Amino acid sequence: LASRPQNEDFYFRPGLTWSRRSQKGFSLRVFPAGAVFADKGPVAFPYDRELFDGLLGVMNSSLYRELVHAQMAFGSFEVGVIQRTPVPTSQLQALNGDVRTLIAAAQWPFYQRETSHVFRMPLPGLERQPSLFEAAQSVVESESDRLESFFSRGCSLDDRVFDLYGLPEVERERIRAE
Repeated sequence: LASRPQNEDFYFRPGLTWSRRSQKGFSLRVFPAGAVFADKGPVAFPYDRELFDGLLGVMNSSLYRELVHAQMAFGSFEVGVIQRTPVPTSQLQALNGDVRTLIAAAQWPFYQRETSHVFRMPLPGLERQPSLFEAAQSVVESESDRLESFFSRGCSLDDRVFDLYGLPEVERERIRAE
């Protein structure tokens, strides 16, 4: 039997993708425009481009992961589970700025890697350091500050998602503890 392409209207559109199985758990990523999806790489296509970043933030939150895990069987993040998991779409646009800031913070180390698709420039200021040791020390301190800020912003986004779902504090604490 010959097969034919399915859902061609969605080809080359940007979306949100995830791995069906992962040791690290559910993690949503941007699926770039110009690509074609397949069965092994599920993709969600937001119906409104203005909801894209907010949806990425909500679906990467600890609460959303908890909702997905509550429905799972056999450790597989199937499309049906993701489709059934509720998302408070009325407030997603309000999260766009926070999500974009987190994306930029996550990509920052790759801005300095010439082999990265988001390369921008070499690490700034290293040529002004008196020694290689001090240059390395400067990079480590900067990275430590960046990671602390990234973690703090991620927790803040999680709190906003808890608010969107109207989750009581007792449940918030339980999810944070896990």
